[in-house]
Amino acid sequence: MKRTLLGLVVIIACAIPSGVALAANACATPVTYKIGAIDARFGVAAPAITDALSRAEAIWEAPTGRNLFAYATTSAVLPIDFVYDTRQATSVQNAATLARLNLFKTALELIQTQFATFASSTKEAQATNSAQFAIYKADEARYNADVAAANAKGGASQDEYRELVVREAALATRFDTLKAEQDMQNAQVTKINALADSLVALSAILNAKIADYNQRIAKVGEFEQGLYTQYGSERRITIFEFTDTPQLVRVLAHEMGHSLGMDHIPTKGAIMYASNTGTSTQAAPADLAELSRVCGI
Repeated sequence: MKRTLLGLVVIIACAIPSGVALAANACATPVTYKIGAIDARFGVAAPAITDALSRAEAIWEAPTGRNLFAYATTSAVLPIDFVYDTRQATSVQNAATLARLNLFKTALELIQTQFATFASSTKEAQATNSAQFAIYKADEARYNADVAAANAKGGASQDEYRELVVREAALATRFDTLKAEQDMQNAQVTKINALADSLVALSAILNAKIADYNQRIAKVGEFEQGLYTQYGSERRITIFEFTDTPQLVRVLAHEMGHSLGMDHIPTKGAIMYASNTGTSTQAAPADLAELSRVCGI
């Protein structure tokens, strides 16, 4: 079973023992089924399974208008068991790990967005400060030129002197304000650089965890998510693993398709494709073509 952060791939492997023939005219009368043993560790109640079975039935019956399956509490020829083993346990564990990784990823992306906003605003503030410093320098140069001109002519008049004093004080206040802003921005840049290093480290941790998750999933390989078997007159569907209700519906529909005599088809994403890689709970045209081949519909 190969799974990645972007999606989970699970395999439906179904087997009919060699040398065992399917019943003739499999679609002539409804296949009666019942819910068999349900391991409580699946955490799903019988009513939810009954609903999933009803939806699985509809995948084949709705497009054809045929009554292909019938639920029965007694005398059913097809029991459906839910057997909990390492497959479902591994799936549950992997789902929890994947949820944590996605939460980590979402939180990191939020922090990165906030960091980018902080860095951008700081950069804009620096640009504004630099522009204001340039204006300040030009005003300071004019002030110094006016002082030099006054000194060159032997001194300034009282009015000129008072104006120069006011200008000098205003320039000093502007310089102090601009310098304080610059110091604050430089401190922010120091924090931004430290945050950038932290984000790089967190991204590396996340990527390492994703790589470890994918490697662990790859080692699991492929397993049977469901199995239809027939030994003589004894027929059975066994469900081993599913991650959510739509996937359970697909697994059930797949195995119920086998109970009608349908084989795997090469159309990816179809219900009867060998791997449960699709998400649709509707029969694909290729599914219906296979059903038509078996049932003559």
